[in-house]
Amino acid sequence: MAEMEYGPERHEAQSTVLVGPRFDARVVQEAAREKVALLTARELADAVMRHTRTPLTPREITAMVTAGDAEALALTWRAAERRQEALSLVLHTLWKSGNDPVDIQYTSGVLGVSDTWRETKGALETPPDSSEIEEALSFLGSPFIAGVARQGGDHVVTAPPSLIPHARSQ
Repeated sequence: MAEMEYGPERHEAQSTVLVGPRFDARVVQEAAREKVALLTARELADAVMRHTRTPLTPREITAMVTAGDAEALALTWRAAERRQEALSLVLHTLWKSGNDPVDIQYTSGVLGVSDTWRETKGALETPPDSSEIEEALSFLGSPFIAGVARQGGDHVVTAPPSLIPHARSQ
């Protein structure tokens, strides 16, 4: 490979990625100089499998095919996985409360942010904070999902977790 002619400018692309089994030091240096991202076949396979569990947006995936952005992609994916964990945990907690006869008798099965935090604090290594719970409730309550409804300052589940996209795990 005397001279790499795969840079994004040549093909009027935003970025270029070279996929292969592995890359020697010479290819790594030339790719860095030409702003070509390197992705091993194993990394690509892992990314596809991870994406099936935690889908990223096209903008987030751009980090995978942008030279030198592997660390940003790892941080993005961890944040997305954390959001999905919080989402699933909040939904399942609301479902449990909304289907527990004792909870229904005393609270009508509705939970506020602090109630949800109290119920979920031991489920993850780092408990979800109030902003994560509020973000999950906002998403679940959006018209496109309609899995949670507001009752005053509290929330009640309106659909089983199995019917709500991105919240089926657990």
